[in-house]
Amino acid sequence: MVAGTTLAAATFLAGCSMGSPESTVTPSSPTPTQSETASGTSSEQSESSTDNSEGSGEGAAALQGVAVTAQEAGVVALDALADGRVVEIELEYSGGKAVWEVKVVSAEGSTEVLVDVSTGQVVGEKDRSTRPDSEALARLDSAKLDFAQAIGLILAEAPGEEITEISLDTDRGTVTWEAELVTAGNQKREIYIDAVTGDVLKNEIDD
Repeated sequence: MVAGTTLAAATFLAGCSMGSPESTVTPSSPTPTQSETASGTSSEQSESSTDNSEGSGEGAAALQGVAVTAQEAGVVALDALADGRVVEIELEYSGGKAVWEVKVVSAEGSTEVLVDVSTGQVVGEKDRSTRPDSEALARLDSAKLDFAQAIGLILAEAPGEEITEISLDTDRGTVTWEAELVTAGNQKREIYIDAVTGDVLKNEIDD
């Protein structure tokens, strides 16, 4: 009779240990096997990877599957918002999918147009504002080069490399187009050019 009771208790505890992952494991529960531990670790790593699916991409891995260039994405965004001007283009990840985020500004406000990196289609917008970005507009008014002309000059300085980000900014009082590129050796290069003259102000590879 004692043996039967012990067996029943062991069966009950085993059944509890196979329930919800949130169940608390009691000291009398069986010790997880190596395969169970490895499976749990693998699951946690997978969940962590999913949680980090948003944000900017860096390196050659970020350009995998990218068929649309930064310049092409800018053109697509302007077609969608014809009265605006491009002030920034950046390769980002949204919901686990790579997109070009193109910031377009005008006197009526600003918005970021999301362009699919594979198809070149507009897949959405975000951060739409009806308030004009006065600083961005002032830089655009000062610049003589638009984003497409700037990209042409920047790529001429780094043949075979790809732009992952470009923005119109100000560096020590000079309005500049500032770009990040990925080299053939999977390093990050930064190139700044004067937005008025086109002169190269910086061309460096990050260590």
